[in-house]
Amino acid sequence: MSSTRVALVTGANKGLGFAIVRDLCQQFQGDVLLTARDEARGRAAVQQLQAEGLKPRFHQLDITDLQSIRALRDFLSKEYGGLDVLVNNAGIGFKTGDPTPIAIQAEVTMKTNFLGTRDVCTELLPLIKSRGEYDEPKLQGFWPDLSPPASGLISGLPTSPSQLH
Repeated sequence: MSSTRVALVTGANKGLGFAIVRDLCQQFQGDVLLTARDEARGRAAVQQLQAEGLKPRFHQLDITDLQSIRALRDFLSKEYGGLDVLVNNAGIGFKTGDPTPIAIQAEVTMKTNFLGTRDVCTELLPLIKSRGEYDEPKLQGFWPDLSPPASGLISGLPTSPSQLH
């Protein structure tokens, strides 16, 4: 088991996840794991970053497959003794005009984006290593206040069953 710190990014073979891996490779003091559902695409992404002089590692991960998630969990436990950083980026979205029936699109999207992410969190969050430090994000004023107004209504919508009658 290595004492090396490790950051993991799900769904990282393209787009935002790929960019996050690139930045972590440049700034994070430890190993950066790029994960992807498709092994060939994931390995190609790692090769692209290696051509830039970076050193990400690859591990296959399909967030809709509990066996795949558990294989990653076991790898992290054995290789690193846990996990330092988890970036949940994996997800899907159907393109506008996709002929797939909307019910199927909804089911697949929920299975991946909600249930898959939940399963990743369930299996991997217990591996997060305690560092005994907390750095509060400096984003005050950036996020809107999403607390419900005192009236109990959000944009005129009821927030409890008693308000429906």
